[in-house]
Amino acid sequence: ILPPFHLLDVEREASKSEVKARFRELSKSFHPDKLINQPEKKELFERIFVLLQNAYQGLKSADEVEKEKFRVQAESASQIFAHSQHVIELLPFHWTKIDDGTNETNSRYILNVASHINSTLLNVADEVESDSTEQLWVTFMYSARCGMSRAVVGVVDLAARHLAQLGIKVGAYGCGLYKEFPTEKNDVLGINTDPICSQFHRRETPNVHVIVETLSGKKRDAETGEFVMVPLDQEVVNDNAMFKYFYAAVPDGNTTQFLPHNLIDFAEAGRRVWENTHLVRKMRKEDFISSEF
Repeated sequence: ILPPFHLLDVEREASKSEVKARFRELSKSFHPDKLINQPEKKELFERIFVLLQNAYQGLKSADEVEKEKFRVQAESASQIFAHSQHVIELLPFHWTKIDDGTNETNSRYILNVASHINSTLLNVADEVESDSTEQLWVTFMYSARCGMSRAVVGVVDLAARHLAQLGIKVGAYGCGLYKEFPTEKNDVLGINTDPICSQFHRRETPNVHVIVETLSGKKRDAETGEFVMVPLDQEVVNDNAMFKYFYAAVPDGNTTQFLPHNLIDFAEAGRRVWENTHLVRKMRKEDFISSEF
């Protein structure tokens, strides 16, 4: 989901001649008539070509008012971190719905990036034995219609670059941006109708949290010598998923809260809270009756 000027790879304020030249260049690469003998690729190229045409038609207008209206409407339905180098645009399939088996209201979505075989988002080594572990994420929940969300994209990306060196991933999720969770008339931002966003119980965007993803371990199979995934303890997954550390300074603050040093301080504080919480193990009935107690 890209803005039209990103689709054509031109500046937002590109001139008509620049837009036309770029469209012609891309048309040579993606025109479906080039693939008349490759029907499996032709359908994909047809869809891409239609997107390019729509972007070109909107951006070539000589009427600056109409062109700006087109750009704003397109931006309101586009990922804002699509060109980010260090922030990962999280999609609905990166989240897994879990529940406690009682009722729908107790269900929630947990981050589950590592379950995607082709995912390179975590850069986990393939040939190393490991126990299950955790990955900390700073999640930036935004609305594509939110001016503040757009205003801080650059500084959030800078902070994400530093946080990556500390082992903390930064992901962004567009509330109400995806067809899986369409918005309603009384919730144009999607923060209530999109269940991934609504579970954080915020009324504003952006809202930012430190959350935890549980990663499977790997063991070498004694017979085949190949690495196999160690099944996750679902109780551990559920407990980790319950952890949320909210960036409380944002709702009453301004864009300065997202300056790299502020966002980094928040993420590091979230990690300390997680580590301190993680040291505490729940006592169970079996613990009290154990002879070791």
